[in-house]
Parts: sequence; C-alpha cells; structure tokens
Amino acid sequence: MVKTTTPPNSNAVHESAPPVSRAPKDNKPQSKGSAVVALVFLGSIIVSILMLEFCLAYAGLGEEEYLKRDPQIGWVMMPNKHITWRHEGYSVTQVNSAGMLDREFPLKKNEDTIRVAVVGDSYTEALQVPREQNFCKLIEQSLAAEANARGKKIEVLNFGISAYNIAQIYMRTKSLAVKYNPDIVIVTESVDATRGLSPEGGGFFRARPNFTLDADNQLLCNYDRQNAWLQSPEGLRVSSTAWFREHSRIWGVIAKAAEQVTIFIDGMKKGETKFGATVTEKKTTFEAAKGPACVNGVFIEPEAVYSPKLPSVMLPQKQAELRQWWPVHKQILIEMKKECSAVGADMVLVRLPQVNGYDNIPESELLKNFATKNGVTWIDATKPFLMYNDKKVPLFYDPHLSANGHKLLAKQLTEELKPVVRARLEK
Repeated sequence: MVKTTTPPNSNAVHESAPPVSRAPKDNKPQSKGSAVVALVFLGSIIVSILMLEFCLAYAGLGEEEYLKRDPQIGWVMMPNKHITWRHEGYSVTQVNSAGMLDREFPLKKNEDTIRVAVVGDSYTEALQVPREQNFCKLIEQSLAAEANARGKKIEVLNFGISAYNIAQIYMRTKSLAVKYNPDIVIVTESVDATRGLSPEGGGFFRARPNFTLDADNQLLCNYDRQNAWLQSPEGLRVSSTAWFREHSRIWGVIAKAAEQVTIFIDGMKKGETKFGATVTEKKTTFEAAKGPACVNGVFIEPEAVYSPKLPSVMLPQKQAELRQWWPVHKQILIEMKKECSAVGADMVLVRLPQVNGYDNIPESELLKNFATKNGVTWIDATKPFLMYNDKKVPLFYDPHLSANGHKLLAKQLTEELKPVVRARLEK
C-alpha cells in the first residue's frame, strides 16, 4: 500500500494533524480601496482621451466627418463643425450655425444689400479649396465694386452640399435658401444630374427622398429607399455612432483609416491598386487629351480612374435614363422657379464644367430650352474650360475644381451675371 503525505482531498484533515489556528475573519468591506483604484483608472482614461482629442484638433486630424442624417432631405452638414479637408485638395474651414459652408448670415438682409443664394452639390460646396477661393466668394468680390458705386452691397451665400441630386437641391432651396430672402438664386447643375434622380444603388448617399410624377404631373416624394437603408446594418451603425461622428476626432481618424483599408482591399480584388499605386501606367498628356488640365499634370486613362473619356460619353443606357427621368427633372425646376418667384428672386441656371471636358449634350440642350421658355437666365460654363489654352495650369482635381478652376468659373459667371445684378441695383 502506497502511503501519501497529502490526502487526495486537500480539504480533508488528517486525524493526527494538530489543529490549525486561523486568523479571525475581517468582516469589514474591502470595496473602498477598489473603488478608489477604479476611479483613478477611469479618470486617467478620460484624461488620455481628452488629451488625444486636443492633439488631433491641434493637428487638424479626424475632421473630415461633417455630414449627418436628416429625416427630410437625406443628409445635411453638422452645424458649427470645424473641418480640415485633405481627401481631395486642402482646406480648413467652418460650417456655420445654419449648416452652410460659409460665414454667418442673418435671415433678414439689410435694405441696401443684394443677396445671391447659390445651391448645388459638391462642386458648389467646394471643400477642396479654402472658402475665399470658392467661386461663390470670388463672385461676391468681383461684383462688389459696381454695387458699392451705387451705394449697395453684395452677399453671395453658399448652400451647396456634397452628393445632392437636383431633388435635394430643390428641397434645400425650399427649406433654407429662400428663407434668407435672396434677390437671385443660382442653381448649379453637374453633368448627368438627371440620372441622379434614379433611386438605384445603395449606401449612405443613396438613402434619400426620391421623386416621381403622379397622373396630374405633380411631384410625389417617396422615402422608402431611405427608410430601408436606415434599418440596414450600415444605417443602424451610422445612427448609433452619430454622436461620435459629430464630436470625436478620434472617431474621425478611425473612420478614415477604415475607409482607406476598405478601398485598398477592394482595389486589390479588382487588380487596380498595388501598395497604394495604380497598376496600369498608361497615361495621356494634356495635348493628347485636348481638355482642361488635371492637377497631377496628366490625365489617367479611364481604365485607371472613373473620369470619362473625351468627348462626351453618349452611352445608350445614359440616354435611356435621361428620357426616363427628364420629366421629373423638369418639374422640379418648375417648382424651384415658383419658389424663387414667391420671394421675388430671379432664377439663374448654371451648367458646371466637368473634368476632361465631359458633357451630356442632350441634357444640356434640355436645360437650356427649359431656361429659355421659363424666363430663367442660362449660363453654360463648359466652353470656356475647353477653350482654356494654358495646359500647365491645373483647373481640376479629380473630379472637382481646383483654385484655378474656381477662378476661371467665377470670371465667366461674373460677366454673365452683371445684367441680372444691374437690373436689381436699378430697382
């Protein structure tokens, strides 16, 4: 028989073992010291987070999250949001309290002021350049001399928001721009704006109100697409993190890093990227492309980026969508004209230039015909960009306007707006 000094059951007590004396149990709670340690630990975490937020704010990092969901119009800018934009171009700017990428304006204008409201998408918003280089501010500066000579002032207000289609531009005009009692409303339209009315597609920028026409040719607004997206995993994630997106630069850095990783992985799957560079090296020079200059000094061929070929791309599916959605587009413009007339404002319709001289000519003709028949001033800004001779001057990032592009656009708009402004000054 094998003897063991320690019994299998360690809790058992051997008969011959002397009694074990034990210290009396301390029944006093031990939680006080633990609570202090926990509070110190929590406090150190809070201080560390605040210090990191301060450092990121000082460096201008994590400040590219600036859009939030809106139940009526899809999305709007976060009021009073400070933005340091590096995604395309560079700017440091501030959203005002009304959610405009502009300085503060009172709703009621002074009697000696001619007020111009500019509505549009990201080309008008123009995060790619500092605010003072945006064509809206350049127009304001250019028209100021003539207005001042007549004892008047000029104010140009920027209501542009990224990725808005013409329906959202109309809703922003109706819900915000006309409340500032403008004398002139400039409606800017990017190429293929009609196709943007299609509800097809998914993601944050497709979750918006969609318009159709009823039997009486009246606009019908439908929120089914937006409501479905809000209930999707992506929509729920965006909703649940709304506070962090608006207030945390740490979150902004993490979100941007995640976005870049996703783009890189998707690119690798398609064979389009390799260690952050384009796989294809095929490029064309300014002279070969015969279009306005890109900021990088070359035009990357269409298989490498999404910029369209020259001249206008007239793909059958694009023209089919133009025929399908133009009646809705036209009715939206009619309603926008009514909104302008209701506040005594003149409406100006501007066709914005696109990178590589891209244009949808049938759509441009439809817009021009609408303007002519409805007493709307029509300005096509495409031609001056195609005729621009200095190919060493970059007019575009890809795809938005550079500072030089805004300067060229402002020069044309100033000249063509002068008759409209003079008519206002003489009233």
